[in-house]
Parts: sequence; structure tokens; C-alpha cells
Amino acid sequence: SKLSNCGLCGIRHLRYSEKMIRLADYPQLRMLAWNRPADAEVDEAEALALYEANWRFVEPDALNEAEADLLRRLVQEQGAGLLLV
Repeated sequence: SKLSNCGLCGIRHLRYSEKMIRLADYPQLRMLAWNRPADAEVDEAEALALYEANWRFVEPDALNEAEADLLRRLVQEQGAGLLLV
């Protein structure tokens, strides 16, 4: 675990996930994080928070296989099986 600034609220949170996700690898996630540098990375908890907070902008049918797999994994591992939208 580590302390890091949350990209959503700016507050320092204790993060348990060490896995980082490159926004550029996932088109819908990248679109949700339009205000971040193109080469930015987020941890898994923050990625799920971005999907949940901005779900109204996600086009589920436009998720490619890799991004759909990522989202399913994040929901299971970070969201206790629930996507809060």
C-alpha cells in the first residue's frame, strides 16, 4: 500500500493496488480521462472510480475485448463484484 493523490478529488488516499493501468491502452477509459496527459497511468482503484463516476459517457458497445476484460476484472477485484453506476 502507498499514499497517493487521487486524480478525482486531489486528496491523498491510502492505495492498496500497486498495478498501474495505462490510459492510452483503453479507449473508453482514455476518453473519460481526457484532461490527463496521453501517457498517464492510474491505479486499479482509480480506474474503476473513473468508470463509475463517468459511466454516462461510456459506450458499452464500443468497449473492445481488452477493455471489457479490464472492466470485469476491476469490478470483481476492486468493486466487490459491483459496478456502482
